[in-house]
Amino acid sequence: MASSSQPREHAVAHATFAPFKFAWHLLASGLLVWFVSMVIQIAYVRYYHLNPDVHMEQQINYYIDKAPSKGLVEALAFKAYWLVFEATSFQRLVSSAPKPADATTEYQEPLGKSVHRTIWAAYRQDLIVVAYGTVLFGVKVAIVLFVIPLFLILLVAAGIDGLVQRSIRRACGGNESDTLYHRAKLYGTKLLPPFAIVIFFCSPVPFEAAWLFVPCAFVSAALLRIQATYYKKYI
Repeated sequence: MASSSQPREHAVAHATFAPFKFAWHLLASGLLVWFVSMVIQIAYVRYYHLNPDVHMEQQINYYIDKAPSKGLVEALAFKAYWLVFEATSFQRLVSSAPKPADATTEYQEPLGKSVHRTIWAAYRQDLIVVAYGTVLFGVKVAIVLFVIPLFLILLVAAGIDGLVQRSIRRACGGNESDTLYHRAKLYGTKLLPPFAIVIFFCSPVPFEAAWLFVPCAFVSAALLRIQATYYKKYI
């Protein structure tokens, strides 16, 4: 009795903590993508010697104008702006940034102001890119939320059609292919959608999101259909 109850307890524990595990993985993945996108944005601005304010604001305005619903996108952008500029007092830091000192007063100012001046002069544009880049990240999150229903509709339709094809194949004695099932599962769910999301969030130049996500949704749906067609377990 004890041995039979252990698997049941493990299943209950797994089902109980699965949402927390999923939320943790989602948060960790989001922070990792945010960090990589900030590094790419900083490298792009530094390499091409761009004005960070103008470059980042152009991207934000582009995605807001292209969004299906400007209300939701602007709301998330406002929340991200409040989190970055107001809650962290970054805007006050920018407005109170020290100006270059004269040669006559360079050695008369306190050590703290001198260190503050040196750090701000070295990393000013990087800090601005990170601040505006976080707002841009919130805008892109809103756009991805509009893409999710398209993915779900195509995946559900492809999954149902694949299960129908699976029933026909099993009734007619068709061949099974474990290789096709696992390859379709790998590329259709574990590689292609995350790769498209990383490309979208980490791109330092604006582009139409539909050019990336619509083909990705159709290819993922086709791979899911293959996966459901060659699903070997009983349902």
